[in-house]
Amino acid sequence: FTPTKLEKSHFLKHLGKVVSETATPCFAWALIPNHAHLLLRTGITAIATVMRRRLTGYAVSFNRRHRRHGPLFQNRYKSILCQEELYLLELVRNSNLNPLRAGLVAELTSLDKYPYSGQGVLMDKLAHVWQDAHYILKFFE
Repeated sequence: FTPTKLEKSHFLKHLGKVVSETATPCFAWALIPNHAHLLLRTGITAIATVMRRRLTGYAVSFNRRHRRHGPLFQNRYKSILCQEELYLLELVRNSNLNPLRAGLVAELTSLDKYPYSGQGVLMDKLAHVWQDAHYILKFFE
């Protein structure tokens, strides 16, 4: 299964809704055909709860749209703890460069306009109000 533009838009819309409703800062993200990268900060709502809402909610809506049943995702999400500023910036770079590494964009300059990565938000080329670009950009001031 390769997600269509419509499916990616549904995924991002639901992601924005969940992180906004739970006040979970999202610093970076990228949609790759077979997985997604999300860089979230734990807030009032536990990450496990945020991810359950995000993944279950999307799977239910996807299954309804496509008149199917059963699991949509192969495995549980993976999470790692980030406690250092330098590692945070490396995770942002890794997430944002994933579409380039996966061959979804031809060159680095194309990444700013790629609609399925948070890089465009950081470069002020795209807008997703739910992405906390300000927090990451302050490290470069």
